[in-house]
Amino acid sequence: MKRAGLSLAIDWIGRYLYWTELDEREMTSSLHRLDLNQLGMEILSTERILHRNRRIHEVDVSPFTGTLYWIEVNRHGAGHLMRSRLDGTSLHPLFAVNIDSNRKQCTCPENPRVGRTFTLDQTDPYHPKVIYSDDLQGVIYQTGSEGCHCSILLKNHGKAVPSSLTTDHHFLFWSNETEGKIYMADGGNIVELDEPSVNRIRSIASHLQPLPEKHCLIIESLVEDPHVMEITSRSIVLELPSPVSLPDCLNISKSTPRYTVYYGIINDGFSECTDNLRNCEKIETYHRTLEISRLKPFSSYVVRVTVTNYYNVEKGIKEVVAPLIVVKTSAGAPSKPREVSAKVITPNFIQVHWQPPLEFNDQAVWYEVHWKTEGFVSGMRQSGEFVVGISDTLDNIENSTKIAQVHKLIPGQLYQVWVRVYSQNSEYFTDSEPVELSTYPLPGNITLAQATPYSLEVFWSPPLETAKYSTIQFYDFNFGDWQNVTRIVSDVSFTRYFLEDLTPKTSYLFRTCSVYENADKPFIWPLDSRFNFETLGKFFLLRA
Repeated sequence: MKRAGLSLAIDWIGRYLYWTELDEREMTSSLHRLDLNQLGMEILSTERILHRNRRIHEVDVSPFTGTLYWIEVNRHGAGHLMRSRLDGTSLHPLFAVNIDSNRKQCTCPENPRVGRTFTLDQTDPYHPKVIYSDDLQGVIYQTGSEGCHCSILLKNHGKAVPSSLTTDHHFLFWSNETEGKIYMADGGNIVELDEPSVNRIRSIASHLQPLPEKHCLIIESLVEDPHVMEITSRSIVLELPSPVSLPDCLNISKSTPRYTVYYGIINDGFSECTDNLRNCEKIETYHRTLEISRLKPFSSYVVRVTVTNYYNVEKGIKEVVAPLIVVKTSAGAPSKPREVSAKVITPNFIQVHWQPPLEFNDQAVWYEVHWKTEGFVSGMRQSGEFVVGISDTLDNIENSTKIAQVHKLIPGQLYQVWVRVYSQNSEYFTDSEPVELSTYPLPGNITLAQATPYSLEVFWSPPLETAKYSTIQFYDFNFGDWQNVTRIVSDVSFTRYFLEDLTPKTSYLFRTCSVYENADKPFIWPLDSRFNFETLGKFFLLRA
């Protein structure tokens, strides 16, 4: 279980709130930070600065030196004063300096036992003093920010062990949670103040929270231009520029910069965003990394960044404007191919038609035609695709209808057909809406009706509903050529084809020849010798 708010501290210059959280089960603590500059934003920015395997009892901040101080207590109840940078880096014990070769020059104990509270005397904010209590000795000490030279502020606080400490530059105050009282040290005298039921105290006044010189508060210039970190077809990721920090301001806490990123698309070499920021889209952020999303692929954008902070606004100082940059998104998926249609040419051959996409989102595009059967054939759903040898470029857009031919399909089968268009310079693609059509069935079988030594009669049902012309052809091995059967008699359900003046005991191949409505060449079927019929042998009458 976590419990928050054990200790609070305010960085009044950078405008941050620090607080501690305790994990009572693990007996570990964490220190968190809330950016008060972002008040009013939909989402406030909080972050965990550090995590410790001890319980943190008190925290305070020195914004002029950019330093955090806190007391953490080990499992044996011993307190240790710690410090770090405001972001949790450079963490070490305050009295670590006593371990090195300079120890002989220091007056602080090597490893002092610190109580559970302390405070910072920031009368000189650039050189704050750390005031802490040794509860066993009943002594309150003062030391510098390096934890080297210590001096006694109060030799004996009696039984009033401090549970919280504070100072107003002149007097030292502390409270005792057990007694619920407040005490004030005036020189060597301890005065009890009549403020019943007080647990914790803190001095607050304008003179206790001074501000540095104006040039350390406001933003006047930037270190660099906005930097493009990543580009996709739909987004641009920017690293926004840092404000310049002057040498005498380097350690002072800074109010978080507020960035406004303006952007607009460039059409025909011009963007309205260039001349007037009111014509731009804009995003406000307190983060140095920003993603601009929902952009158009393969398009150029003008981007302008302005930077301000709390003090610039308070003092009426204009925001700093970074140099304009132009960024082009990468190639993306084209829009859908348009007006896709397909028509059946022969039982195993169709023709697909379409118009180019309205948006290429690249310099060029190329196409694939895909198909699949609606049902299962031989236990499997049949599908396929092939690359069409057609491409379009932005420099030479042909709005004429594109045509592709698909061969080797299954006759008499329902198909879905669609066109896929690819970006030339990326892996993106877009599919058109599928269209459905059924291929023609194969012509019916040729059946032998009657054979004599000199003639053959076959039956066949021509595809009258799909073909505008159809006939049967035969192959005479004596002449080596295919010929049409010319003697035809049509019945109700089939047609009879007659071949006469043939050679006895001779094989003849048969095939169908159909011309379909959308075809410019006849469809020949079959291409094998399955319909192979033979005339009878010649009979001789022998006399006795």
